[in-house]
Amino acid sequence: MPNTKILIVEDERIIARDLKFRLEKLGYEVAGMVTTGEGAIDLTPKIQPDLILMDIGLPGNMDGVETAEVICLQTNVPVIYITAYSDPDTLKRVKKTSPYGYLLKPFKYKSLEIIVEMALYKYQMGKKLRESEKRYRELFDNMSSGVAVYEVIGDAEDFIFRDFNKAGERIDNQSREELIGRSIFETRPSVEKFGLIDVFRRVWRTGKSERYPVNLYKDEERVGWYENFIYKLPTGEIVAVFDNVTEEKRMAEELATERERLSVTLRCIADGVIATDVNGKVVMLNRVAEELTGWTQSEAWGGKITDVFHIVDEQTRLPIENPVPSILKNGVVGMVDRIMLVSKEGRTHPISSRGALIYDSSQQVIGVALVFREMTESRRLEQAKENFINAISHELRTPLTPILGYAEMMLSTELEREQQKIFLHQIINSVQRERELVDELLAVARLESDKEQYQFMEINVYSLFQNMATNNHMLVQKIVEERYETDNYQFDYELDLSLKNVIVNVDSRRIQQVVENLLSNAVKFSFPDRLKITLTVGLTPDNEQGDCLIVKVRDKGEGIPTSEQGNIFKPFYQIRRRAYDVSDGIGQGLSITKRYVEAHGGEIGVESAVGDGSCFFFTLPIVAHSKPPKKKKLALVIEDDKENGNFITLLLENIGFQVLYLFDGRSAIDAIRKRKVDSVILDIQLPDMTGEKILDEVTQSSPDTRVILCSAQPQEKMKAIAECYHVVKGYLSKPFNITELIEAIKT
Repeated sequence: MPNTKILIVEDERIIARDLKFRLEKLGYEVAGMVTTGEGAIDLTPKIQPDLILMDIGLPGNMDGVETAEVICLQTNVPVIYITAYSDPDTLKRVKKTSPYGYLLKPFKYKSLEIIVEMALYKYQMGKKLRESEKRYRELFDNMSSGVAVYEVIGDAEDFIFRDFNKAGERIDNQSREELIGRSIFETRPSVEKFGLIDVFRRVWRTGKSERYPVNLYKDEERVGWYENFIYKLPTGEIVAVFDNVTEEKRMAEELATERERLSVTLRCIADGVIATDVNGKVVMLNRVAEELTGWTQSEAWGGKITDVFHIVDEQTRLPIENPVPSILKNGVVGMVDRIMLVSKEGRTHPISSRGALIYDSSQQVIGVALVFREMTESRRLEQAKENFINAISHELRTPLTPILGYAEMMLSTELEREQQKIFLHQIINSVQRERELVDELLAVARLESDKEQYQFMEINVYSLFQNMATNNHMLVQKIVEERYETDNYQFDYELDLSLKNVIVNVDSRRIQQVVENLLSNAVKFSFPDRLKITLTVGLTPDNEQGDCLIVKVRDKGEGIPTSEQGNIFKPFYQIRRRAYDVSDGIGQGLSITKRYVEAHGGEIGVESAVGDGSCFFFTLPIVAHSKPPKKKKLALVIEDDKENGNFITLLLENIGFQVLYLFDGRSAIDAIRKRKVDSVILDIQLPDMTGEKILDEVTQSSPDTRVILCSAQPQEKMKAIAECYHVVKGYLSKPFNITELIEAIKT
């Protein structure tokens, strides 16, 4: 917030200087720094800060809380406490000073930025609220209509006066002091017969405002025709705005009814409506017209229609003749399209417009009605559909070129077998692109016709995303190699271990498609020299629904402008800005993704900044947290090849083992001596010792442990080793398949 002055009260100078640096970097002015409460009290009236950052533990006779109490008595400057204290007594003292924030050391400077912004915002809102309350009281006391505020007792059994304005005193000839605290039934004995109590109760129970039309009220003290409008305050109180219209009632009843009907109609319709008199002076705007023109009803009243309804040609942006004179002359103007309405602030809106004459009851022309509709969304859809058709044409035709070209070359040219393989590989890739496009179009068709079917089933989250891992890695690698012709990229795949006990109800195929689409976009919109993609899966608290699963795909690409972030999940929308954007589909990927996520009861969104990349995320509701599994058997994997070790580890975990994976013999022997190991998968070729030495240790320290040898050594050698050690229950030669390993372990 520009020109915002901040006072720092902090006895640790390093922290104070760091705070000053951070705040000034955010655009704030640090008007002063003091180390004691006395210094803060002395400096505050001199510099008049907009915000004080206050440490609680200060040297001298006053701590931060006492200092804030004194300052708050002198001025209402907001205070944020920055402290290492979080004990209940301190918090209790702090609350009494009504702070605007409380930041616990150590803290992240992003938290400081947020809490400072929120404190300043909260202070400004409070200031505006106080000003608003003052204006409300002035308005309340100077209204021409009477206003009564009632407290509702019980289930609307009674209504007690809580406020009454000056106009009400004049209309009812009764002072405010006579009414406050008394029941409406006591002060208005005939109110039930009048019918107003039923309206009060309906408004209080439904929250919907009601106008109680002119009706006759009569008791021993007063008689007259009253008109009431009743609405409910957020506090639960009922407000009645009333007028004694006895003198006007008979001559105005019919006109008032018509005007009310017209007013309600105009408020409800989606088109803008402007009415003028025969001189082209504005007499009425509805809510939509106010929004589009930028003029309020009071501002436009009596003004020229050419000022309020300023239109230009959509293509040339040259002024167009206002239609009102033509309507007055010819009687009606049909639909006028492709024009732009220029608002009071200079904003433009594409509109279509038509107009007609207004007649009174004697069929005399009394003005013109202009009706116009905002066409921005319609234009966007037209352009999006045109882009969609062009994209489909491009996506369908582009793969045909290599298919036809390579096929013709193979028919017309004698080619070596290796060259034929290359051509066939290119043809297969192009056919795959065509198939993916057809699948996407079919998905769009199913979604639009509500014929998409889902195969929901409860599944463990950790297993779901662990099983996706290989495919996701291969997908990222494939797109990077095809799009950027490089293998210089980074893909991080992070699963929270707490997900091992989390269950979701999903169509796993659809969730895989969602993840693949987000990963594909992350690669496509990354810079070639910043190919870093991160997929994280974890839990996030949701205040309304409990814990939710959250999946994030983050890239270091070009980012998405804020103005476009609201459109990217709409059908047909595409972003094509870069020179190497050869083809990015048909603009339906994120739209389909959003539909899939919402079908699962989740939400999808994006956080992005231009130049810093994007983070797409989606949530899924959690069905349950499964009970912690029973204690698993411990399997020790001793393998120096990381890829083999990770594969064997994953396989053992999937069949119910707890796995300890070690790379070298020394660590393995230490683990065998210290832990109860049920099974060992042993590579007998290790960099630091032989497999026999480890078998000696197992035989001596843990003779009941089962050992499976897994090595590239000849089977004869492994058989000979097995015959020498009773703990060896099987052996496998690399490469081996999954079934062999599982059978060896379970046998």
